[in-house]
Amino acid sequence: MSADTPHSDSALSEIMQKLVAITESLAEQRSHDSAREAAFDSLHQDLVSQREDRDFQARKGFIRRMVRFYNRVDEVRALAEVRGENTDRFDDLLQTLQCEFEEEDIYPIPHSIVFDRSVHHAIDQRETNEPEFDGKVAAVHQRGFTFRSRVILETQVTVYRFVGGKSH
Repeated sequence: MSADTPHSDSALSEIMQKLVAITESLAEQRSHDSAREAAFDSLHQDLVSQREDRDFQARKGFIRRMVRFYNRVDEVRALAEVRGENTDRFDDLLQTLQCEFEEEDIYPIPHSIVFDRSVHHAIDQRETNEPEFDGKVAAVHQRGFTFRSRVILETQVTVYRFVGGKSH
């Protein structure tokens, strides 16, 4: 048995060396595969982003015209309401447009009290002597909209601007 032991030990050592080499080779292959997978994922994300940008740019003009039409219908509805006229047809049209917008991932920008340059466009200022009103939205003139979470039309607002101490 002692004659078999050195031969068995060298054979076992050789097998262990081969297993280590195979393990290292597999680890290296996995590392290369991970790098290739990361590169592919990055390339895929870039392509998806480019496609979304092209789609956004291609549809931007039409969507802006549609949301402006929506805002105009809403203005006419408000005038009819002030005059005491029936607004049911306007309401139905606005509701239909809202449903169509939602199907296309177009949503109104939520109303905000604080002026936010990322979603608001200040078209006028209103002076105030109250410092707590400074930078707040005084009036909304036109509702803004997003398309796929990107601003397609900013909300047009009047913003308060603090001009001095409180008046008494």
